[in-house]
Amino acid sequence: MKTTESQQWLHLIGFTVAGVAAFGIMYAAAVLFISPAKDVRDYYAGVVGFTEKYIGQTPLVLPPAGEVYKDFFALKTHDTAPIEHYRVIYRGLQSRDRFTIEVANTRLDADSFYTYQFTFDQAAEGIRIGNQRFRVLSARPSILHLQRIGD
Repeated sequence: MKTTESQQWLHLIGFTVAGVAAFGIMYAAAVLFISPAKDVRDYYAGVVGFTEKYIGQTPLVLPPAGEVYKDFFALKTHDTAPIEHYRVIYRGLQSRDRFTIEVANTRLDADSFYTYQFTFDQAAEGIRIGNQRFRVLSARPSILHLQRIGD
């Protein structure tokens, strides 16, 4: 073997080792010094023009599933949530643009649920549960976020 051929292999191995080492150092720095986002939307929060795709609203700080803020409600699929004098169950998405909720009036009959289906266009305008109006912020297969709005 000629010395030039053996030197070419040494250079190729050296460049490969240096490339793998540089990638490893950058990966370790990213893992150690960049904290992960709590939600995928946090990665895109600084992107100009980023909006929610479901109903076209900008992302808000929403309550976790099953919790209630003052005027924000998060309903998990098939779980009952009390809203005023009503019990509400989110049944999930029925199609790409339609979701279902069931509502029972606890003052009249707490065991009789009435089923309502809404399209995202109707939900963006607002829905009524009892005498309260709500805007649907997002409707996903596993969770529905509502915001109480005034009349």
